[in-house]
Amino acid sequence: CSPQLALFIMSTSMLNELLVPIAPLRDHVHFARNPRAKLANVTTLQAPPFRMYVHYPAECKFISRQLLLNGHWEAHLVDRVIRELNDAMPLSGRRGSFLDIGGNIGAFTLGVLAAGHSAVTFEPMAYNVELLAASVALNTFSVARNFASRSHIFKTAVSTPQAASRQLCIGPQGGNRENAGNGALRTADGPCGPDDERVPVHSVDEVLNASAQLRSMCFTVVKADVEGHEAHALRGAAGVFNGPCPPHLVLLEYQEPLARAAGSGGGEVFRLLDRYGTGFKPINPSLSTRAAHMMRVRCLLAACLQPDHVLLRALPFSLTALGATATA
Repeated sequence: CSPQLALFIMSTSMLNELLVPIAPLRDHVHFARNPRAKLANVTTLQAPPFRMYVHYPAECKFISRQLLLNGHWEAHLVDRVIRELNDAMPLSGRRGSFLDIGGNIGAFTLGVLAAGHSAVTFEPMAYNVELLAASVALNTFSVARNFASRSHIFKTAVSTPQAASRQLCIGPQGGNRENAGNGALRTADGPCGPDDERVPVHSVDEVLNASAQLRSMCFTVVKADVEGHEAHALRGAAGVFNGPCPPHLVLLEYQEPLARAAGSGGGEVFRLLDRYGTGFKPINPSLSTRAAHMMRVRCLLAACLQPDHVLLRALPFSLTALGATATA
């Protein structure tokens, strides 16, 4: 066969291996990695209520615990993402799409799906993926919402094209078993630790380009929360940002010590986004990219415990002041 055909076959095989299947749930759901999983009722201002599976709270003291107790996690940011997708509809004539890099158990992905939009989600940890897939199924087969028709979940870590097609270890950040779903990728090859799992690594563009449907998809909003590897992940998504329909909004969780440990500190991710397309700038117009970065560094040096969420708007869209800091 021709080289082009061989590449297509190989890409399709890779895609099928990474794509998480969504199947109807049995009456008594059993999770291999989450035997004590709970069911949370979630509400947002911008979408109808929905239910989702969460980790046992003692194993996830932030996201799952808050979803179970309060019915929401970072609701102001989830609503902000949905509003952006809603606002894009009159301009494009179609519902917006959301690219979730580091989806965890799906607080953002599921909120977007509940609002009627589409989502492509990358999440490497089986500990998180089995709950996310079950939540999509729960809102597909148990109620007439059909989340599955608008959702693609890929079980892989993401990085630069140069780091793709490798397998690395991922485990709880800092070995913290009370926040076990907060995975950190080990950049060095070697044996995995007792709480780690070995996961594939691909670039976002590599995965999307393997699908005719996804390679032509326009993403209105991109979220990246990958424990310091945001610059690497977004460098592997150059096709998303430099294509014919680049995103309008980017949501990052940025922590300088984690970015530095991943080899991309010093605000590298902000410089990268500034070069993509027509450029992305922090939404607060009173702060330059460097000033915004230095403000975050000062917070981190002062031992602030709340990592910053940074919203960046694509130029030439108008800049709107919006504060977005939340606990993670």
